[in-house]
Amino acid sequence: MKYFNLLFFAIIFSFTPLQDEFVIFQAEETEVKKSQEEYRISLPFKIIDGYYIQAETDVPENIISTQVSFKENDFYQITHHAFSSEGEQTIYLDTTAHNVLSGRFEIVVFLKLKDKALNRTKKLRGEVLYQACNTRQCFYPRNLSFEIEFI
Repeated sequence: MKYFNLLFFAIIFSFTPLQDEFVIFQAEETEVKKSQEEYRISLPFKIIDGYYIQAETDVPENIISTQVSFKENDFYQITHHAFSSEGEQTIYLDTTAHNVLSGRFEIVVFLKLKDKALNRTKKLRGEVLYQACNTRQCFYPRNLSFEIEFI
């Protein structure tokens, strides 16, 4: 009988979907604007409903803030980047304040080309490190890679 109970639970849990990613990169909504020699690239992301991620700043010590890193490239230099979110809010878990993002957020990247003579396709590659939570728990940190062509 114990064997069948174990088998039953194994079957049930094998069909239960595991939550791998809590954030989706929406590449088709990426915006690229050129002004003089600088590019402004808006990278849109969607946080799955029912979850939120830690903000880039103002998070508790034991929580991992959302961070972005970019792969180095010989064709351009990233001058700066910024997070933008309409869903930024402060929530309290127990008595600890958490600055979090929910819904959608953007990472706006400003970059300059190093050599205008190069007519090759340029790609912006990077990775977002985030820690997602819901109203009951926080999950292990995740990495989300992204890549877009902007020329």
